[in-house]
Amino acid sequence: MPRVWACFNVYKEAATALLSVRSVFDFADIVLVIDGAYETFPREPNEAWWSDDGTIEIMDEQCRKVGMPLLYVRGLWKDEVSKRNKYLEIVPDNDWVLWIDGHEQFALLPGVAEKIKGMIARDECDWFTVTLTDWQEHVGLIDITFEATPRLFRKVLGLHYKYNHYSLYDAEEKYFFHHYRKADLGEKQIRFLHMLRSRERTRKQRQYYQDMWEKVSGFEGEWICAKCNLHYKLSEGQVLKCPQCGASPYFPPDVP
Repeated sequence: MPRVWACFNVYKEAATALLSVRSVFDFADIVLVIDGAYETFPREPNEAWWSDDGTIEIMDEQCRKVGMPLLYVRGLWKDEVSKRNKYLEIVPDNDWVLWIDGHEQFALLPGVAEKIKGMIARDECDWFTVTLTDWQEHVGLIDITFEATPRLFRKVLGLHYKYNHYSLYDAEEKYFFHHYRKADLGEKQIRFLHMLRSRERTRKQRQYYQDMWEKVSGFEGEWICAKCNLHYKLSEGQVLKCPQCGASPYFPPDVP
């Protein structure tokens, strides 16, 4: 039977690491921790680019208590694409990936874990829809259901992230979520709960994404549609939609 790898993206998550790693123990078969900042992530002078705050020690201790295998990889990553591709290099083909950030908890409704494991064992699907329960300022708790966000999926041959940290392609450069089987499980049964980070940690995270989006905001030139793979050009003032299928564009081909 294929194994489920809980692949953690962490960088100084000591405040939430204990609850985060515990949340996968009843579902995953092995924990893989990918640690480290992105090269462009805002850091103070001489601040470590790895988790030197006890994050890894906490996760290792909890895994040892229940006999959960843990693998650890540390690096200074160019961007989210390179960091996420690292775990795809490690997870064997046909095993399953459960992608989770170190400030999140994985949660399932009663009986859902057994149902998912049964579907995986019977080879009935390749990916599951997930729901992110997030906190937004002035709004409160909200649920966002993702159709094409790589959180729980099968590792197929040559699977890799391309253009951005949520677009997956196989060895033949087929867009994963349009060419592989979606599980019919119903919405809001697989949840990722965002937990609070420190104010300083959140500030740096927001700054990172703001800087990242500024690089592509107002970009004029060639874009690619992840749905139909059409390459097309945009000029100033054009609507950011694929002229062939109407889907929203992803990052330009030459922007990570």
